[in-house]
Amino acid sequence: MPGEPTRMRKFVFLVVLLMAYPVLAIAGPSPARLAAMDSLWVAYTLLYRGNPQGLAHVEESLHIDPNLALANIIRAEFAMKHQDWTTAQQYLRRGIELIGQPDQIFSPDDTIPVNVNVIEANARVSLGYTLMALATQANEEGDLEIAMRHLNVARLHLLASLELEPTSAVKETAENLLSLLSEAYKR
Repeated sequence: MPGEPTRMRKFVFLVVLLMAYPVLAIAGPSPARLAAMDSLWVAYTLLYRGNPQGLAHVEESLHIDPNLALANIIRAEFAMKHQDWTTAQQYLRRGIELIGQPDQIFSPDDTIPVNVNVIEANARVSLGYTLMALATQANEEGDLEIAMRHLNVARLHLLASLELEPTSAVKETAENLLSLLSEAYKR
């Protein structure tokens, strides 16, 4: 039959690929992702100590691996500290988008357990807060349509955070922000 050897080669290639898939899936993060996490760990340590030089390490981490979810989220934290709400929104959205992708790492060491749902819940509350700040700016500029859009999306993220496993502090913050939103909707 014409084309039979080609079909057989394709079949064998597919079988080999499928057999290798479990090995590829457990191969773990790339060396670049691990290097990005190392730089991010330095940044996080500096951030925790209040050292603004941590931002340079976050930027380095994002340069090495722009798809590292945690690097995007921590970059957003720096933006929030400087009330740069547009930048914070950009990095929080990207970080949340990346959280569920394969080979994401959230801890610099396997011995340090990290609950990914807690990270996502925190990021969603931060995004809700950021969107509320952007809504305030839009309202001050007289753009009520944009303000309401930000508030509606903020509400969705805050509700989503409560469906995850937030810490008690994050849960309380989300509930307080939702309460503020309820008041804003009444006006």
